[in-house]
Amino acid sequence: GYFNLASPSWHIATIHRELGLEGQPLDPAELRILETRHPSDDIYNLDVEGWQFDLHVSRGLGAGYTISAHIPWMDVGHPNWDAISSDFHRAFGIGQGPRDALRNGDTMVYLYSGGRIVERTGEIAGSGLGDISLALSGPIGRVLGGDQRWAVVVDTPTGSTDGLWGSGGWDLGARWFGEWRFGRSRLQLAAGYNWLDDSGSWLGIERADIWQAQGVFFYRITESASLRLSLWYGSSMLADFSDGQPGDPSLFFDVGARFGLSSRWWVALDLGENHIDHGTAPDFTFQLQLGTRFDHSP
Repeated sequence: GYFNLASPSWHIATIHRELGLEGQPLDPAELRILETRHPSDDIYNLDVEGWQFDLHVSRGLGAGYTISAHIPWMDVGHPNWDAISSDFHRAFGIGQGPRDALRNGDTMVYLYSGGRIVERTGEIAGSGLGDISLALSGPIGRVLGGDQRWAVVVDTPTGSTDGLWGSGGWDLGARWFGEWRFGRSRLQLAAGYNWLDDSGSWLGIERADIWQAQGVFFYRITESASLRLSLWYGSSMLADFSDGQPGDPSLFFDVGARFGLSSRWWVALDLGENHIDHGTAPDFTFQLQLGTRFDHSP
């Protein structure tokens, strides 16, 4: 999938325009001016795009228990599609906000809060293996007309901490899932909490524990095609670092369609948008998924 995060505070565009630098790279000297002018403000510029390739594998253990693994690979700094957001806003008459003052295609994570500074630019571009997740899930039973499940998740520190794809910590998560069926429709609800290892970090920032909740609605159009609508709300791991928008919860939604290719294979396309431009969730995403099911003998 493709992801794009472009979230500058108002300070960034203001100083860039003041110095007549629209369309040029953000200079570190501009940031030093802002830190001097607004020492008590939260100043930030999160400008990251890239590809993420995910492999999800699950195996049933019998009696409703399942083990699964998620193996991510990230490529940060490509393919320079920042203009998609600008063109979309322009086409529908939506305000560009502060991001239109900056040059497309740059990579930067800059956070200033309470005198603490994190400033990383092109060196965080690159690719690598992310943190691999391992999970065990099992049945709770049928409650309130829906099938309920639990899961425990461990994120392992397999990704490099030099970039955005590794944390360096062993993180533990707990999840609840529920599913209800109504004729052609299905509703899935989920909630979870992650205890993030103190020995891990996000670009050197100590991470706050995070929570999340999600609702997914499926509607079957034909035997092989269905529509999907998802709404995700969750806290930011930067909540203890920033009192500004990077530390606030995000509301992310996506819409998509899934098509069966055969009795075992399916393909899906999802388009996502960060409705509340907070936290570290991407502004928008495109995801193409391909899945299959293998039968096995006990």
